[in-house]
Amino acid sequence: MIKTICAVVLLIPGFVVAVSKVFAYVFSDVREKHSLAKEHLTPIDRHIGKVFSPSQNIKDLEDELSREFTSDLKHRPTNALIIHGNGNLEINEDPGMSSF
Repeated sequence: MIKTICAVVLLIPGFVVAVSKVFAYVFSDVREKHSLAKEHLTPIDRHIGKVFSPSQNIKDLEDELSREFTSDLKHRPTNALIIHGNGNLEINEDPGMSSF
């Protein structure tokens, strides 16, 4: 009974908030800010190195990681960090992957 009363009482304020969000989305600046926030918060897959020219040593990997970090001005979260390295690339310590 209490849940039903709370649902009925909060129905009108919830409807007002929903309608105000719809009207706010009519303005172009709100749509632009929403798309920027959505793009900023959407995780991406990051490819370090290339399939046809993989990282040869740890120094190349460090350079490519720092280049990838500085090139992404939105600092989007990382879903997967995919490193293309040759068969001899050994990672014994963090070359900068923790920044992602």
